[in-house]
Amino acid sequence: GRSINVRILDETGALALLEENLERLPLRHFQTLYEPAFDLTHILRAIFRCKDEMITPEAYLAEAEAALMTASGEAREVAEKALEVAQVYAVYEDALRKADAVDFGDLVMLSARLLETHPDVAAETQARFEHLLVDEYQDVNLASARLLHALAKPGADVWVVADQRQSIYRFRGAEPSNVTRFPAEFSGARRSLQYAGQVFRWAVAR
Repeated sequence: GRSINVRILDETGALALLEENLERLPLRHFQTLYEPAFDLTHILRAIFRCKDEMITPEAYLAEAEAALMTASGEAREVAEKALEVAQVYAVYEDALRKADAVDFGDLVMLSARLLETHPDVAAETQARFEHLLVDEYQDVNLASARLLHALAKPGADVWVVADQRQSIYRFRGAEPSNVTRFPAEFSGARRSLQYAGQVFRWAVAR
């Protein structure tokens, strides 16, 4: 859904895009009149986390609406805020498409989705690689793990190196549990090195 001239926005650029579409945003709980960008930053980071988890605006909206139907008291306000984030997320995605732009989360999420939904593109891309190496696998989030699966053709060697104790990207959805799930997700995986009592793992799937 983007052209060859697609722009890649960092957080500052993404925030500017939201501000350009401020009149379209259904803000109530996240409305700071003296400084609109203050609350927009919090919403934007929630959207980034959704992309790390491959959650679409439609899926987020459905969950927020379901929560709102049964919520009361403080939980209702939480659900209303989630609904507001979902609505802003939808506007933001529309604005990205119209601006022919993506953010950092899109670089992984859209790539994974493209390969998962277009077998011809997946086959062409997989044919380029016989070996895949991922360092710092403990800092891989769900979207990145899905992208690795989509890139790995049957028979490809997939190596990951990880130390679960050194996960530093949890704020971006890093899941150290990806390390323990690796043998189940990649048939034939094995640990081939444990270094100096640490949990550095070289796992290979053939």
